[in-house]
Amino acid sequence: ATPVALPTDLANWPKLKRHLEALKRIEPNPEALVKVLDDLHEEYMLNYVSPATGAGSARSFFTGLRRFIEQRMSDEQRKQFFQGLLPFLVDRVLALEAGREPLNYACQQEASVTVLSREFVSSLLSAAFLCVMPQHPKDLAISMSANGFPAFFAAIQEATPHQAEKLQCVLSYFERLQREGLPAGKLVVARSVLPSKELLTSAKLAASSRPLCRLLVEPEASMKDADTNLLHVCFGNSFLGGGVLLTGVLQEETLFVHNPELITSMLFVEAMDNNEAVYIMGYEPFSQSDGYGLKMKFTGQVRESLQPDEAGILPSRLVSMDAVPYRGFPAEQYVKQNLLRDTNKAYVAFRQSYKQCPELTASAPRGVVTGNWGCGAFGGDPQLKSLLQWLVASQLELPVLQYHKFSDSRVDRLEEVSEKLQSAKCTVGQLWKRILDYCKIASKEFEKTDSLQTELFAHLLKTA
Repeated sequence: ATPVALPTDLANWPKLKRHLEALKRIEPNPEALVKVLDDLHEEYMLNYVSPATGAGSARSFFTGLRRFIEQRMSDEQRKQFFQGLLPFLVDRVLALEAGREPLNYACQQEASVTVLSREFVSSLLSAAFLCVMPQHPKDLAISMSANGFPAFFAAIQEATPHQAEKLQCVLSYFERLQREGLPAGKLVVARSVLPSKELLTSAKLAASSRPLCRLLVEPEASMKDADTNLLHVCFGNSFLGGGVLLTGVLQEETLFVHNPELITSMLFVEAMDNNEAVYIMGYEPFSQSDGYGLKMKFTGQVRESLQPDEAGILPSRLVSMDAVPYRGFPAEQYVKQNLLRDTNKAYVAFRQSYKQCPELTASAPRGVVTGNWGCGAFGGDPQLKSLLQWLVASQLELPVLQYHKFSDSRVDRLEEVSEKLQSAKCTVGQLWKRILDYCKIASKEFEKTDSLQTELFAHLLKTA
């Protein structure tokens, strides 16, 4: 196992510590803040580039943060930021000297469970926020998410107003902790790997006589309002968090800024392979927003009264599963090997197998909350994706699949299709065969006209 390096492991930690402590004493103006942060960052970069090559950049990463403080904060908020929040962030980073917990990289093809106290998580996130988390090791760097906020701050510009909204969400987390004290309990991150012998094959699916499980269709409600006792799907990037520390603002990024403890996973979880999913449990939301994508608007801090279990873990559980981008190549999703890739990705995500974690394995698998997975920017067919996810939930005999349509008219007839299939006592095997039949039709249509003429739901309703 490769341990994750902390700021306290850096050769020049004593000097970094002096720069950090200077943040607690600066005069309360954004110019002074940028100056100290620039000095801190320059000292930090000496671990990676020699002074001769020039560690400093002409333009500070932190001008976006300065703009935010000047334009978005009231005098009272500014005072609170400099006198309360900044010293709190520094103290959380300094706490790493005494309060270290074992933390290793969760690498590809190795099932693992990482349990961290939420107190330690607050130190890791403070270090990431102040841009002093050591860079990932060279051999892992290419398959790791960003682990600091420099690019995030640099992107707070007039042209990207949603970036300031994201920052407001992240600050809600630090503000509540500073105001009310550190959270109790644990954050759990589990990497699940499906061994090749357990992968679903077309033959295995076709032979399944399991009945279709309960499907509950939610026309408009947001997934974040769904029951916390269900497993929530995060339509993720293979790199956890996607572009949350860049300019990204889709479902995954929004989820990560509402629940900033999720960002912790980016510090040590390697990108997912096709046969992997990542579960995160025990986090909580600290903020909320309206609008989707670039129209996102922070609407305030939020508090949910979640009760931890005996192990000190809050009930919230999500699983991150990445979709394949079919935009530009829509015909590809109807090819059998891609169908199986998407089916197995949902299978490893929904099966809730937490190797080496007894307190999690004891409970029965939860129902799953999902929606149009990979059907926006990635160009997936929501009719196909909804039925593949239902088929997998049924194969796993889950109690329920709660499907959120997000007012997408393409899945308007999902309930009608599900009622028809269930009244015909359709099994997993029968549904799989019918999906395969349909995919042959779809592939032929793409060959002939380069477009899809027959929709999956219409095909099933006609032939059911």
